[in-house]
Amino acid sequence: MKLIVCLDEAQGMAFNNRRQSRDKEVIKKINEIVGETPLYINEYSRDLFADGIIGAGDGFYFAEVDLPKSTPDEIYAFYWNRLYPSDLKFCIDLSLYDMTDTCEFAGLSHEKITLCHYRRKKS
Repeated sequence: MKLIVCLDEAQGMAFNNRRQSRDKEVIKKINEIVGETPLYINEYSRDLFADGIIGAGDGFYFAEVDLPKSTPDEIYAFYWNRLYPSDLKFCIDLSLYDMTDTCEFAGLSHEKITLCHYRRKKS
């Protein structure tokens, strides 16, 4: 499974009970990454991805307010490069992963968004 998350500088996933993922450029990038592979979401994310599949399965999982129970093989993390008073933190230990790629782009809500791609280290 490949996990997609949006985070602030302190690994916050949500702040003041609001999502961090509402940026049209981020959604566009996610759709490019996913391509034809299934994108699994929960009900909270339905308004961002009308074609998303509610539930979890083999493919990509977009997490805004929950994390999958299984350990992802890959993580795509969109960093806002800001610090928000987050209510919910990302709790997966990224030291268990290698960063394989990174890129920066301008979003509509933020001048700089950083996308980092991580792959789980082989044991």
